[in-house]
Amino acid sequence: MDTRTLRTTLIEQGENTLTSINNLNKKANRKGDQRAALFENFRANEHSFRVYTYANPKIGKQDEVQIFLKKVETFGDLFQGVDTERDTKVDSKQSKEIYEQAATAYEKMAEVLES
Repeated sequence: MDTRTLRTTLIEQGENTLTSINNLNKKANRKGDQRAALFENFRANEHSFRVYTYANPKIGKQDEVQIFLKKVETFGDLFQGVDTERDTKVDSKQSKEIYEQAATAYEKMAEVLES
């Protein structure tokens, strides 16, 4: 995969990941199968994004990419267990804050990758 294509793919997969974060954030207080399914979707998007960061270590290790990835990881940590224990409590205030931080980090990352 050439560098330009990889940059575009990271932007697109980052957007998919951010969308799945937003969807899960909206259901942070809901317990049950729907939230668990959204968590699984989030994890799949996170995994795909991470895989693309390994395709070109120079791009994958850029500060903006790593900052976004860290926000994604932090968000995911809040939801650990919701896929196996449907009654797992999630701090919705913290979820919203981290979503907003991830959105900001995504915008900065996309800006750098587009340049």
